[in-house]
Amino acid sequence: MTGDDFAEIYSRLWDEIWEAERRGEIERTFTGDFEYYPHAYGVDLYIAVRSTKCGELQ
Repeated sequence: MTGDDFAEIYSRLWDEIWEAERRGEIERTFTGDFEYYPHAYGVDLYIAVRSTKCGELQ
């Protein structure tokens, strides 16, 4: 992966999250989205979602 690929991959990650929302696979709570960049070519995305089992935040 190069620096040029990173922007495309990052964009695709968020597209997948938004698509999962549209399909009803996840319900975001917007209480704690977090992006962590461990190095120049990586990102870890953490998003707050509602649990489907008990209705609690996870």
